[in-house]
Amino acid sequence: MMVTLRHLFVFVLALLLAAIVPVAAWAATYELSPTMKTSFDKMAADDGKLRGKLTEQYGEIIALQQKDIDMEAAIKSLHYRNEEAETIIRKQIKLIDADKLDKLKKDVEQTKARYKPLLDSYTAVNKQVAAARSLKNKDLSAIFRMQAESMKIAVQLAKLDMKGKEAALKKAKDAASSAQKKISAMLEDIRPHETKIKAEKSAASNVKKSVASGWKSFTPLVKAGSAKPASDSLANLVSQFRQIVSHKQNILNLEGKIEGILTKAKSQLPSS
Repeated sequence: MMVTLRHLFVFVLALLLAAIVPVAAWAATYELSPTMKTSFDKMAADDGKLRGKLTEQYGEIIALQQKDIDMEAAIKSLHYRNEEAETIIRKQIKLIDADKLDKLKKDVEQTKARYKPLLDSYTAVNKQVAAARSLKNKDLSAIFRMQAESMKIAVQLAKLDMKGKEAALKKAKDAASSAQKKISAMLEDIRPHETKIKAEKSAASNVKKSVASGWKSFTPLVKAGSAKPASDSLANLVSQFRQIVSHKQNILNLEGKIEGILTKAKSQLPSS
């Protein structure tokens, strides 16, 4: 229960950070201040040809930022669900047939313990046979041989019983190991997707750096009332924001594929 609550807390915190922190960061950097927005509106109004285009471009930038925020929250939510699911599945893999194996192991141990006095006695009698033979005492040797012969069938049956129990344990261990390896191998299919996610994140991060530079170039154009250069700058920014959203969509799709792998792996776990 303690572990579950801790994971739940981390999950909820991650969602809050995903929902709040990126919003503040985007809004603070890539939205015109009220004063600058007034200048922007005046610049658009003064240029009849670009009036609608400028407004549309700026509106798309705001919309794309919100889409990025929403997608980032969805990515983080799905990522933490996947992470938690993989942790649980890996724990369950280790527990495959654990109760069955424990029962069979105890059966082997109990069977060996039950037959130990018989086997020890049989070993002792055979040593006595060997000792009597070395002393060349035919009568004593014959007595011990008779004792050994009388125990032989019981000993053979005991060994067969133990061998059967050990074979059952080995078979169960092999089956459990095979199931564990099969599901673990399925989980390894996650790794290539994680590598692709890292690449997509890196690409998105690089584009965001370009956005930061582009925004710095855009705001002075608004101040100067340079409509055409401002529109060109916005066009470039729109293109970059679309790239970022595209990378985020790719990441979300990859997390979805990971979720599919986890669902399939979970279905292979023996029902409890």
